[in-house]
Formats: sequence, C-alpha cells, structure tokens
Amino acid sequence: MSIMLRLLIQFFLLIFFVYFPGLNMQCQSYRFKTYSTAEGLSSYNSEKIIQDRAGFLWITTQDGINRFDGRNFKVITKTPGVKNSLTQSFITDEKLDKSGNIWVASAYGGIDVIDPVKLELKMHLKHDVKQPKKSLISDWVRVISWIDENHLWIGTYTGLNIYNRLTGEIEAITANPFNGAEDLNVCFINHDSYGNVWI
Repeated sequence: MSIMLRLLIQFFLLIFFVYFPGLNMQCQSYRFKTYSTAEGLSSYNSEKIIQDRAGFLWITTQDGINRFDGRNFKVITKTPGVKNSLTQSFITDEKLDKSGNIWVASAYGGIDVIDPVKLELKMHLKHDVKQPKKSLISDWVRVISWIDENHLWIGTYTGLNIYNRLTGEIEAITANPFNGAEDLNVCFINHDSYGNVWI
C-alpha cells in the first residue's frame, strides 16, 4: 500500500471519529459505595442480594437478613422470645415468590417466609420426623430455587426437597444418582428454558 493511500485512510478515519464521537469506544465510569457494619449492615459477610417489588434490597448475612432502603438497614435476625424473628440467623439463600414474599433459607433453621411489607413471618418449613410429607430432610438448607410458580426446590447437605405450594407437601429425594455411597449434597439449583433442572 502506498504512503499516500495510507495517509488518506488515516485522514478519513480521523475525520470520521471527530464528527461521530458516539461511535468511539469510551470507558464508562461507575461509582461504588461500600457499606459495612458501621453503616448498619448486620455482618460483614453477605452472599446474596435481591430486590423486592417496592425496590428494597434484601441482603443475606451470617447474622440475619438486612432490608436496605438506600439509606438505612432494617435487620431481621433470630431473637428468642420476639415475634416475627427468624428461626436462625445464618442466612444461606433467599428468593422472591410470585406474591412478592421473601423465602429465606438458613443454616439449621429451615426456611422462613417473610411478608416484605408487614415484616412478618408468614410460614416456616422445617425438619419434623412426625410429619414426613410436610418435613424438610434437614434444617441445614443450602440453596432454594423456584422452578415454577408452585414448586420450590430445596437443596440440603443430605438431599433434595421439592415443596408443592398448592398441596403443602414436601417430596424428599435422598438417593444420590451419581454415587449411591454418598449423601446427595445439593449446593446449586437452577433451570433452563427447556424445562431441565440443573443440580
């Protein structure tokens, strides 16, 4: 390529990018703000964040669940003798249901269901040997996932539960299909657009 042709191409590229600056690759700047226990967060260790219908952020921690309105934290934790406190404070997962309720999974506490408007506990799912059809395999819940609007899949260290919202029954799957000698330890549940559930 001749020097004249190369200079001509460079000139046209320069003119093009000067008159069409929106096409330039530009870095977008982001502003980050850190929140800690000094600002009211109940624990420095948080793993999950969801946003409810009203715009509040719900942050799971090892010391309860924190509702954040953009300025202040409202902490809901296990408080013995207090109505509407959580069953356990070490929160492992959280999900919204179709009604806007927040389902909170915890270590050794099962699952609590919170009404985000009234900040009241609506329901509790737990391990209960006396009611096997309405009982979790274990109260140490690692992960929860709504596979459809009526079926919550619940992963524990010792198996999988499927909660049916319509009947209130809980199906238990404890046999490990991959290795029958080990417990079915479920730490991830998701589904794809084809209806497959990934564990």
